[in-house]
Amino acid sequence: MIEIRVRFERREQIKYIAHLDIMKVFERALRRSGLPASYSKGFNPHPGIVFGLPLSLGLVSYSEYADFEMNGEVESDELKTRLNSQLPEGLLIVAAKRRSLKDNIMASVDLAEYEIDVCSSMEMGKIKMSGIPDILMKADVLAVEKTTKSGRSVVDIKNMIKSLKITDRYDLNATGCNPYTICAGLSAGSRANLKPETLLMAMRIYAGYEGSVQGIRRTGLFIKKGSEYLEPFDERVL
Repeated sequence: MIEIRVRFERREQIKYIAHLDIMKVFERALRRSGLPASYSKGFNPHPGIVFGLPLSLGLVSYSEYADFEMNGEVESDELKTRLNSQLPEGLLIVAAKRRSLKDNIMASVDLAEYEIDVCSSMEMGKIKMSGIPDILMKADVLAVEKTTKSGRSVVDIKNMIKSLKITDRYDLNATGCNPYTICAGLSAGSRANLKPETLLMAMRIYAGYEGSVQGIRRTGLFIKKGSEYLEPFDERVL
């Protein structure tokens, strides 16, 4: 069996398509491509595809990953080309590499990076906005209400924020607000998972942030190996 990891983009055209539907799109594309995919056994066999961290509705991403199992010999570039020919507008595989290690992408992801475009209220001046990362990173506790599979509970997200930076976004079309981009590295995966919306909630509670979201982009997924965070295409985790 051959395993190939792909990196793909989910663009504006499909940002309101749910993760389960994206999975079905890839399954149909794989069948139409004629690639020798590996299928599960049983009454309703499914192709061997494992996706990374699911993306919330309304977000775009330039760094999604999936692992494909093939029963026959397939070059990485061939898989990329043949799948792209069957994928709809808004989904694009940008790279593919052979992999051999045991852990699949879903079990490996530890960190996600996001860019959050916001318009803060006029009362939130530049000095106040630029001080928010320092307030959050130096706090002893950041307790917020978080939705989990078992319901809603109060969770300390302090250790889930790995990096945080706020930069000016010079938008000539912005009126009545101050435009900024929040760049955040947040814990992700099965062990701990922090969504950008929960980060914004902590900013409101602990730093007095006021504003609205204009768009959220996921710009990277990373795997922790020792003290390093590596891209999923790094040879040390493929």
